[in-house]
Amino acid sequence: MQMIIERHRLHYSVKNNDQLDQPALDLQDKRQLRGEELKELSTEELKGLEQQVERGLSRVIVMKVFTFAA
Repeated sequence: MQMIIERHRLHYSVKNNDQLDQPALDLQDKRQLRGEELKELSTEELKGLEQQVERGLSRVIVMKVFTFAA
């Protein structure tokens, strides 16, 4: 079981390192991720933002599970 957890941790950390090359979020992007300043967004932009938030939440849940499993 421990080997499986370590393999997933390694895979997850590699995925995070790939994301380091992405540009930092600007202030407006951060506000929108917090649910602020959404009125000017189109339906498609809101759907994309929703997907970003869901992916982020999934990562948090995975890290929480792996942290408590160790």
